[in-house]
Amino acid sequence: MHHRICVLLVSLGATSSLACSLERVGFEPPPRDCPGQDCPAPAGDGGTPRPGACGDAVCAAGEDCASCPADCGACTDACESGLAPNVDYGEDVQPIFDARCVGCHGGTDPAAGLRLDTLLGLLAGSASGPVITPCSCRDSLLWKKLGPDPFTGDRMPLGGAPLSDAEIARICQWLDEGAESRFDPTTCGAPVGPPRGACDECGDGVCGVTESCGSCVIDCGCEPPPPERDVTAPAFEGARDAESPSPAQCVVSWRPAVDDVTPSEAIVYEVFAGPRDTVPDLSRPVAVTAPGATSHVLAIGPGERVDVVVRAVDAAGNRDTNLRARECDGRD
Repeated sequence: MHHRICVLLVSLGATSSLACSLERVGFEPPPRDCPGQDCPAPAGDGGTPRPGACGDAVCAAGEDCASCPADCGACTDACESGLAPNVDYGEDVQPIFDARCVGCHGGTDPAAGLRLDTLLGLLAGSASGPVITPCSCRDSLLWKKLGPDPFTGDRMPLGGAPLSDAEIARICQWLDEGAESRFDPTTCGAPVGPPRGACDECGDGVCGVTESCGSCVIDCGCEPPPPERDVTAPAFEGARDAESPSPAQCVVSWRPAVDDVTPSEAIVYEVFAGPRDTVPDLSRPVAVTAPGATSHVLAIGPGERVDVVVRAVDAAGNRDTNLRARECDGRD
């Protein structure tokens, strides 16, 4: 069985390139339980299946709805078309970073200012700017640093074995699909695969989109449907206090935010800072805290006067919109 997927071509030479197309390539494991994916082979003389030619009006061995719709009929959905399932950040990408990257790019003092232990940290970028370009793997600094031609500096992981081609391809597909749920994958210009579970069979422990408690009670049960996606931002009053215990530090503190789904100990906070009496750039936090934090130490220059804004972010990525600023002065 063949599938259309976004393929990362990593050469062993000095260059690497991305080919994102509808080329038919091998992919394992294949979707299961997809009607029309494999057409029955007609029997020739003596009962032996005979190969067919696309256009002969016979759906023969080796043909299917994707390779020969003229004989086998057009594909009716992404599952039948053989597209690879969309990449899920939590299941497919974060485990790669956890295993290979967070030793240097995690915690409160990550290398190059880039945290890869959370999605928020990745989206915040590094000390030198963004590292991902949604919908474009090849334009993302993250992908360039993982490949054999890192564009600048050393290939990552620094001092360790490179990621496998499959791991890099998985990250690349996630980038091409939009990098996170807030981006609509259909705007990226790449083939969009079925949601996870769309091609699963009854008894695999996953309630697929074509299954229900009536058709596959072992997978789906007959429980009430899951709650709707969390779209409500946390209730948060913003920063309460800011003080400078030393010439190079500003300590800003706040009370925990409250959310209708995410517990307070799992809420993270984005810290924004800018010159006094100006609105900080609220598109790029200068820091993202660990879950449940109630304070943050911000580095400032001696005599520097800054305004600090803190915003809460729940597990679904919803952010509050408070503009409460607190002043902080670096002591001369």
